[in-house]
Amino acid sequence: MAQDISPATWPRPAVRNGIAPLLLLLTLDALNGLTSLLVEGLLSMPAAVAKILIIGYMLMYSRISLAVLILFLTLILLALLPVYYQGFSGATIDLWSKTASVALLFIVLIDYLEKVRPRAVELYLCVALLVIAVSFLSGLFGVGHIRYGEVREGFALKTNGFLIAGNEINAALLALFWWLAVRRRQASHDAAGPGRALLSYKGLYWLCLAAILISSSKTTILGALLIILYFGRGRVLSMLLGLVGVLTAAIIVYVTGLWHRWAFFYLLYADRGLLSAMTGGRTARIEDHPFRWPESLVEGVPILANGNGLIESDPLDLVYNLGLPGLLWYGLFLVLLFRIGRGGSYFPAVLLAVATVGAGHIVYSVFAAPIIACALYMAARPAPTAVQPHKI
Repeated sequence: MAQDISPATWPRPAVRNGIAPLLLLLTLDALNGLTSLLVEGLLSMPAAVAKILIIGYMLMYSRISLAVLILFLTLILLALLPVYYQGFSGATIDLWSKTASVALLFIVLIDYLEKVRPRAVELYLCVALLVIAVSFLSGLFGVGHIRYGEVREGFALKTNGFLIAGNEINAALLALFWWLAVRRRQASHDAAGPGRALLSYKGLYWLCLAAILISSSKTTILGALLIILYFGRGRVLSMLLGLVGVLTAAIIVYVTGLWHRWAFFYLLYADRGLLSAMTGGRTARIEDHPFRWPESLVEGVPILANGNGLIESDPLDLVYNLGLPGLLWYGLFLVLLFRIGRGGSYFPAVLLAVATVGAGHIVYSVFAAPIIACALYMAARPAPTAVQPHKI
Protein backbone atom coordinates (compact mmCIF):
# COMPACT_ATOMS: atom_id res chain seq x y z
CA MET A 1 0.00 0.00 0.00
CA ALA A 2 1.42 3.39 -1.04
CA GLN A 3 2.49 5.68 1.78
CA ASP A 4 0.50 8.88 2.17
CA ILE A 5 2.88 11.82 1.67
CA SER A 6 0.26 14.54 1.23
CA PRO A 7 0.80 17.91 3.02
CA ALA A 8 -1.77 16.87 5.62
CA THR A 9 0.69 14.24 6.91
CA TRP A 10 3.69 16.58 7.21
CA PRO A 11 4.98 17.18 10.77
CA ARG A 12 3.74 20.43 12.26
CA PRO A 13 5.99 22.64 14.38
CA ALA A 14 4.91 23.18 17.96
CA VAL A 15 3.44 26.56 18.88
CA ARG A 16 5.62 27.65 21.74
CA ASN A 17 3.36 30.29 23.21
CA GLY A 18 -0.08 28.87 22.38
CA ILE A 19 -2.76 31.49 22.89
CA ALA A 20 -0.36 34.22 24.05
CA PRO A 21 -0.60 36.11 20.72
CA LEU A 22 -4.40 36.03 20.90
CA LEU A 23 -4.38 37.28 24.48
CA LEU A 24 -1.97 40.05 23.47
CA LEU A 25 -4.38 41.18 20.74
CA LEU A 26 -7.18 41.30 23.30
CA THR A 27 -4.98 43.16 25.80
CA LEU A 28 -3.99 45.75 23.20
CA ASP A 29 -7.66 46.50 22.45
CA ALA A 30 -8.45 46.84 26.16
CA LEU A 31 -5.45 49.10 26.84
CA ASN A 32 -6.18 51.20 23.76
CA GLY A 33 -9.75 51.73 24.94
CA LEU A 34 -8.75 52.52 28.53
CA THR A 35 -6.04 55.02 27.57
CA SER A 36 -8.35 56.67 25.04
CA LEU A 37 -10.64 57.62 27.93
CA LEU A 38 -7.77 59.81 29.15
CA VAL A 39 -6.14 60.89 25.88
CA GLU A 40 -7.98 60.03 22.68
CA GLY A 41 -5.94 57.87 20.32
CA LEU A 42 -2.94 57.68 22.63
CA LEU A 43 -2.10 54.05 21.76
CA SER A 44 -3.93 53.74 18.44
CA MET A 45 -0.87 53.75 16.20
CA PRO A 46 1.42 51.67 18.49
CA ALA A 47 -1.41 49.15 18.96
CA ALA A 48 -1.94 48.88 15.18
CA VAL A 49 1.77 48.23 14.59
CA ALA A 50 1.88 45.69 17.44
CA LYS A 51 -1.11 43.83 15.96
CA ILE A 52 0.67 43.51 12.60
CA LEU A 53 3.73 42.08 14.37
CA ILE A 54 1.57 39.61 16.33
CA ILE A 55 -0.17 38.41 13.16
CA GLY A 56 3.29 38.05 11.58
CA TYR A 57 4.43 35.93 14.54
CA MET A 58 1.48 33.54 14.13
CA LEU A 59 2.15 33.47 10.39
CA MET A 60 5.55 31.89 11.12
CA TYR A 61 3.77 28.89 12.67
CA SER A 62 1.16 28.59 9.92
CA ARG A 63 1.22 26.86 6.58
CA ILE A 64 -0.49 28.79 3.76
CA SER A 65 -0.93 27.29 0.31
CA LEU A 66 0.63 29.04 -2.66
CA ALA A 67 -2.78 29.55 -4.29
CA VAL A 68 -4.16 31.35 -1.23
CA LEU A 69 -1.03 33.48 -0.98
CA ILE A 70 -1.27 34.50 -4.65
CA LEU A 71 -4.98 35.33 -4.23
CA PHE A 72 -4.27 37.44 -1.16
CA LEU A 73 -1.45 39.39 -2.85
CA THR A 74 -3.60 39.90 -5.96
CA LEU A 75 -6.40 41.40 -3.88
CA ILE A 76 -3.90 43.72 -2.20
CA LEU A 77 -2.72 44.98 -5.59
CA LEU A 78 -6.30 45.46 -6.80
CA ALA A 79 -7.18 47.38 -3.63
CA LEU A 80 -4.13 49.61 -4.04
CA LEU A 81 -5.15 50.45 -7.61
CA PRO A 82 -7.90 52.96 -6.69
CA VAL A 83 -5.70 54.43 -3.94
CA TYR A 84 -2.95 55.08 -6.50
CA TYR A 85 -5.29 56.25 -9.25
CA GLN A 86 -7.47 58.61 -7.21
CA GLY A 87 -5.45 59.34 -4.08
CA PHE A 88 -8.09 58.25 -1.62
CA SER A 89 -8.29 59.64 1.90
CA GLY A 90 -6.57 58.17 4.93
CA ALA A 91 -9.94 56.82 6.11
CA THR A 92 -10.31 54.75 2.94
CA ILE A 93 -6.77 53.39 3.23
CA ASP A 94 -7.46 52.58 6.90
CA LEU A 95 -10.58 50.66 5.88
CA TRP A 96 -8.65 48.67 3.28
CA SER A 97 -5.70 47.91 5.60
CA LYS A 98 -7.99 46.66 8.37
CA THR A 99 -9.92 44.48 5.92
CA ALA A 100 -6.67 42.96 4.65
CA SER A 101 -5.47 42.37 8.24
CA VAL A 102 -8.70 40.55 9.14
CA ALA A 103 -8.50 38.35 6.04
CA LEU A 104 -4.86 37.49 6.79
CA LEU A 105 -5.72 36.77 10.43
CA PHE A 106 -8.44 34.30 9.38
CA ILE A 107 -6.09 32.64 6.87
CA VAL A 108 -3.41 32.27 9.56
CA LEU A 109 -5.78 30.98 12.27
CA ILE A 110 -7.22 28.25 10.04
CA ASP A 111 -3.87 26.44 10.33
CA TYR A 112 -2.50 27.98 13.55
CA LEU A 113 -5.37 26.75 15.73
CA GLU A 114 -4.62 23.17 14.69
CA LYS A 115 -1.37 23.42 16.64
CA VAL A 116 -2.79 24.86 19.88
CA ARG A 117 -4.34 22.86 22.71
CA PRO A 118 -8.17 23.01 22.52
CA ARG A 119 -8.36 23.81 26.24
CA ALA A 120 -6.11 26.81 25.70
CA VAL A 121 -8.32 28.12 22.88
CA GLU A 122 -11.39 27.78 25.08
CA LEU A 123 -9.57 29.58 27.88
CA TYR A 124 -8.94 32.46 25.47
CA LEU A 125 -12.65 32.56 24.57
CA CYS A 126 -13.59 32.67 28.27
CA VAL A 127 -11.15 35.54 28.89
CA ALA A 128 -12.54 37.42 25.86
CA LEU A 129 -16.10 37.07 27.18
CA LEU A 130 -15.06 38.25 30.65
CA VAL A 131 -13.25 41.29 29.21
CA ILE A 132 -16.37 42.22 27.23
CA ALA A 133 -18.57 41.69 30.30
CA VAL A 134 -16.34 43.88 32.51
CA SER A 135 -16.32 46.55 29.81
CA PHE A 136 -20.12 46.46 29.58
CA LEU A 137 -20.35 46.67 33.36
CA SER A 138 -18.19 49.78 33.38
CA GLY A 139 -20.46 51.25 30.71
CA LEU A 140 -23.54 50.67 32.87
CA PHE A 141 -21.85 52.75 35.56
CA GLY A 142 -21.20 55.53 33.05
CA VAL A 143 -17.51 54.85 32.46
CA GLY A 144 -16.70 54.38 28.80
CA HIS A 145 -16.97 55.69 25.28
CA ILE A 146 -20.29 57.03 23.99
CA ARG A 147 -21.94 54.35 21.86
CA TYR A 148 -25.39 55.78 21.16
CA GLY A 149 -26.64 59.34 21.31
CA GLU A 150 -24.90 62.56 22.21
CA VAL A 151 -24.69 64.55 25.41
CA ARG A 152 -26.42 67.49 23.72
CA GLU A 153 -29.33 65.24 22.78
CA GLY A 154 -30.06 64.55 26.42
CA PHE A 155 -28.68 61.02 26.57
CA ALA A 156 -25.35 59.38 25.88
CA LEU A 157 -25.24 55.60 26.26
CA LYS A 158 -21.88 54.01 27.04
CA THR A 159 -23.03 50.41 26.82
CA ASN A 160 -19.72 49.10 25.46
CA GLY A 161 -17.69 50.60 28.30
CA PHE A 162 -13.98 51.14 27.80
CA LEU A 163 -13.74 49.06 24.60
CA ILE A 164 -13.71 51.31 21.55
CA ALA A 165 -15.21 48.67 19.26
CA GLY A 166 -18.92 49.05 18.46
CA ASN A 167 -20.91 46.60 16.35
CA GLU A 168 -17.88 44.32 16.14
CA ILE A 169 -18.30 43.52 19.84
CA ASN A 170 -21.84 42.37 19.10
CA ALA A 171 -20.58 40.07 16.33
CA ALA A 172 -18.01 38.61 18.74
CA LEU A 173 -20.76 38.06 21.32
CA LEU A 174 -22.91 36.28 18.74
CA ALA A 175 -20.04 33.91 17.88
CA LEU A 176 -19.33 33.31 21.59
CA PHE A 177 -23.01 32.62 22.23
CA TRP A 178 -23.05 29.99 19.48
CA TRP A 179 -19.95 28.30 20.91
CA LEU A 180 -21.45 28.25 24.41
CA ALA A 181 -24.82 26.99 23.15
CA VAL A 182 -23.03 24.10 21.41
CA ARG A 183 -20.92 23.29 24.51
CA ARG A 184 -23.93 23.52 26.81
CA ARG A 185 -25.80 21.03 24.66
CA GLN A 186 -22.79 18.69 24.44
CA ALA A 187 -22.24 18.79 28.22
CA SER A 188 -25.90 18.04 28.94
CA HIS A 189 -25.71 14.93 26.71
CA ASP A 190 -22.34 13.71 28.03
CA ALA A 191 -22.45 9.98 28.73
CA ALA A 192 -20.41 10.51 31.89
CA GLY A 193 -23.01 12.93 33.21
CA PRO A 194 -23.25 16.71 33.02
CA GLY A 195 -20.99 17.47 35.99
CA ARG A 196 -19.09 20.70 36.49
CA ALA A 197 -18.59 21.26 32.76
CA LEU A 198 -22.30 21.87 32.26
CA LEU A 199 -22.43 24.29 35.18
CA SER A 200 -19.45 26.22 33.83
CA TYR A 201 -20.82 26.44 30.29
CA LYS A 202 -24.28 27.32 31.60
CA GLY A 203 -22.90 30.19 33.67
CA LEU A 204 -20.93 31.57 30.72
CA TYR A 205 -23.95 31.03 28.47
CA TRP A 206 -26.19 33.20 30.64
CA LEU A 207 -23.44 35.79 31.08
CA CYS A 208 -23.09 36.04 27.31
CA LEU A 209 -26.85 36.31 26.85
CA ALA A 210 -27.00 39.12 29.45
CA ALA A 211 -24.24 40.99 27.59
CA ILE A 212 -26.15 40.58 24.32
CA LEU A 213 -29.29 42.08 25.87
CA ILE A 214 -27.32 44.98 27.36
CA SER A 215 -25.74 45.67 23.96
CA SER A 216 -29.16 46.84 22.69
CA SER A 217 -28.23 45.60 19.21
CA LYS A 218 -31.25 44.47 17.19
CA THR A 219 -29.14 42.23 14.96
CA THR A 220 -27.35 40.52 17.85
CA ILE A 221 -30.49 40.01 19.94
CA LEU A 222 -32.31 38.54 16.93
CA GLY A 223 -29.30 36.32 16.19
CA ALA A 224 -29.23 35.04 19.78
CA LEU A 225 -32.95 34.31 19.61
CA LEU A 226 -32.45 32.33 16.40
CA ILE A 227 -29.63 30.35 18.03
CA ILE A 228 -31.91 29.51 20.98
CA LEU A 229 -34.64 28.42 18.56
CA TYR A 230 -32.09 26.43 16.54
CA PHE A 231 -31.33 24.22 19.52
CA GLY A 232 -35.00 24.50 20.55
CA ARG A 233 -35.43 22.26 23.54
CA GLY A 234 -38.44 23.87 25.18
CA ARG A 235 -38.01 22.68 28.73
CA VAL A 236 -40.19 24.30 31.34
CA LEU A 237 -37.21 25.27 33.52
CA SER A 238 -35.41 26.85 30.58
CA MET A 239 -38.54 28.81 29.67
CA LEU A 240 -38.92 30.06 33.24
CA LEU A 241 -35.26 31.07 33.42
CA GLY A 242 -35.65 32.81 30.09
CA LEU A 243 -38.67 34.73 31.39
CA VAL A 244 -36.73 35.78 34.51
CA GLY A 245 -33.87 36.86 32.27
CA VAL A 246 -36.15 38.97 30.09
CA LEU A 247 -37.73 40.65 33.13
CA THR A 248 -34.28 41.32 34.61
CA ALA A 249 -33.13 42.76 31.30
CA ALA A 250 -36.21 45.01 31.18
CA ILE A 251 -35.35 46.38 34.62
CA ILE A 252 -31.73 46.99 33.58
CA VAL A 253 -32.88 48.70 30.37
CA TYR A 254 -35.11 51.06 32.35
CA VAL A 255 -32.73 51.81 35.23
CA THR A 256 -29.65 52.40 33.08
CA GLY A 257 -31.39 54.48 30.43
CA LEU A 258 -30.95 51.93 27.66
CA TRP A 259 -34.61 52.50 26.80
CA HIS A 260 -33.46 55.66 25.00
CA ARG A 261 -31.93 53.39 22.37
CA TRP A 262 -35.25 51.67 21.68
CA ALA A 263 -37.07 55.02 21.75
CA PHE A 264 -34.67 56.08 18.99
CA PHE A 265 -35.84 53.15 16.85
CA TYR A 266 -39.46 54.14 17.44
CA LEU A 267 -38.74 57.70 16.34
CA LEU A 268 -37.02 56.37 13.22
CA TYR A 269 -40.12 54.31 12.49
CA ALA A 270 -42.43 57.29 12.98
CA ASP A 271 -40.24 59.60 10.88
CA ARG A 272 -38.90 57.40 8.06
CA GLY A 273 -40.84 54.14 8.20
CA LEU A 274 -40.29 50.51 9.17
CA LEU A 275 -37.31 49.86 6.87
CA SER A 276 -35.36 52.77 8.34
CA ALA A 277 -36.09 51.58 11.90
CA MET A 278 -35.06 48.01 11.05
CA THR A 279 -31.76 49.16 9.51
CA GLY A 280 -30.98 51.68 12.27
CA GLY A 281 -31.19 54.62 9.87
CA ARG A 282 -28.82 53.13 7.28
CA THR A 283 -31.30 53.73 4.46
CA ALA A 284 -31.06 57.44 5.18
CA ARG A 285 -27.25 57.27 4.97
CA ILE A 286 -27.50 55.66 1.55
CA GLU A 287 -29.75 58.52 0.44
CA ASP A 288 -27.27 61.04 1.85
CA HIS A 289 -24.31 59.32 0.15
CA PRO A 290 -25.45 58.40 -3.37
CA PHE A 291 -23.08 56.03 -5.08
CA ARG A 292 -21.32 57.21 -8.22
CA TRP A 293 -18.83 55.31 -10.33
CA PRO A 294 -16.02 57.66 -11.41
CA GLU A 295 -14.15 57.32 -14.68
CA SER A 296 -12.57 53.88 -14.85
CA LEU A 297 -9.14 52.84 -16.06
CA VAL A 298 -10.94 50.53 -18.47
CA GLU A 299 -13.69 52.34 -20.31
CA GLY A 300 -17.12 51.03 -19.42
CA VAL A 301 -15.86 48.82 -16.58
CA PRO A 302 -16.66 50.23 -13.11
CA ILE A 303 -13.45 49.24 -11.33
CA LEU A 304 -13.15 52.16 -8.95
CA ALA A 305 -15.37 53.87 -6.42
CA ASN A 306 -15.28 57.39 -5.03
CA GLY A 307 -14.96 56.89 -1.28
CA ASN A 308 -18.35 58.21 -0.19
CA GLY A 309 -17.95 57.41 3.51
CA LEU A 310 -19.34 54.66 5.73
CA ILE A 311 -22.91 53.36 5.56
CA GLU A 312 -22.23 50.84 8.37
CA SER A 313 -23.05 47.90 6.13
CA ASP A 314 -19.85 46.04 5.30
CA PRO A 315 -20.48 45.09 1.65
CA LEU A 316 -21.71 48.61 0.87
CA ASP A 317 -18.82 50.22 2.75
CA LEU A 318 -16.25 48.15 0.87
CA VAL A 319 -17.82 48.71 -2.55
CA TYR A 320 -18.40 52.41 -1.89
CA ASN A 321 -14.80 52.97 -0.88
CA LEU A 322 -12.84 50.40 -2.89
CA GLY A 323 -15.08 49.60 -5.85
CA LEU A 324 -15.05 46.09 -7.26
CA PRO A 325 -11.88 45.13 -5.32
CA GLY A 326 -13.88 45.82 -2.16
CA LEU A 327 -16.52 43.34 -3.29
CA LEU A 328 -13.77 40.75 -3.83
CA TRP A 329 -12.45 41.38 -0.29
CA TYR A 330 -15.98 40.86 1.06
CA GLY A 331 -16.28 37.60 -0.87
CA LEU A 332 -12.95 36.40 0.56
CA PHE A 333 -14.14 37.17 4.09
CA LEU A 334 -17.32 35.12 3.57
CA VAL A 335 -15.30 32.17 2.23
CA LEU A 336 -12.97 32.29 5.25
CA LEU A 337 -15.92 32.67 7.64
CA PHE A 338 -17.47 29.44 6.36
CA ARG A 339 -14.08 27.70 6.14
CA ILE A 340 -13.01 28.30 9.77
CA GLY A 341 -16.04 26.40 11.11
CA ARG A 342 -15.87 23.55 8.62
CA GLY A 343 -16.93 20.28 10.20
CA GLY A 344 -19.72 21.90 12.21
CA SER A 345 -22.94 23.70 11.38
CA TYR A 346 -22.84 26.57 8.88
CA PHE A 347 -25.70 28.27 10.74
CA PRO A 348 -23.47 30.67 12.77
CA ALA A 349 -21.55 31.65 9.63
CA VAL A 350 -24.86 32.51 7.94
CA LEU A 351 -25.92 34.60 10.96
CA LEU A 352 -22.62 36.49 10.97
CA ALA A 353 -22.78 37.00 7.20
CA VAL A 354 -26.22 38.59 7.66
CA ALA A 355 -24.83 40.68 10.54
CA THR A 356 -22.16 42.14 8.23
CA VAL A 357 -25.00 43.56 6.13
CA GLY A 358 -27.28 44.69 8.95
CA ALA A 359 -24.72 45.90 11.52
CA GLY A 360 -21.36 46.37 9.81
CA HIS A 361 -17.87 46.96 11.23
CA ILE A 362 -17.23 43.18 11.21
CA VAL A 363 -15.27 42.49 8.02
CA TYR A 364 -12.60 45.02 9.03
CA SER A 365 -12.51 44.46 12.81
CA VAL A 366 -9.21 43.08 14.09
CA PHE A 367 -10.84 42.95 17.55
CA ALA A 368 -13.68 40.63 16.55
CA ALA A 369 -11.81 38.47 14.00
CA PRO A 370 -9.83 36.21 16.40
CA ILE A 371 -12.82 35.78 18.72
CA ILE A 372 -15.14 34.86 15.85
CA ALA A 373 -12.54 32.53 14.30
CA CYS A 374 -11.79 30.71 17.56
CA ALA A 375 -15.46 30.43 18.56
CA LEU A 376 -16.55 28.94 15.22
CA TYR A 377 -13.47 26.71 15.11
CA MET A 378 -14.06 25.27 18.61
CA ALA A 379 -17.82 24.94 18.15
CA ALA A 380 -17.16 22.67 15.16
CA ARG A 381 -15.07 20.32 17.31
CA PRO A 382 -15.77 18.14 20.35
CA ALA A 383 -15.34 19.63 23.80
CA PRO A 384 -11.71 19.23 24.97
CA THR A 385 -11.38 16.41 27.48
CA ALA A 386 -7.68 15.74 27.62
CA VAL A 387 -4.46 17.63 27.00
CA GLN A 388 -2.76 16.62 23.78
CA PRO A 389 0.98 16.35 24.50
CA HIS A 390 2.23 17.52 21.08
CA LYS A 391 0.31 20.76 21.35
CA ILE A 392 1.59 23.51 23.61
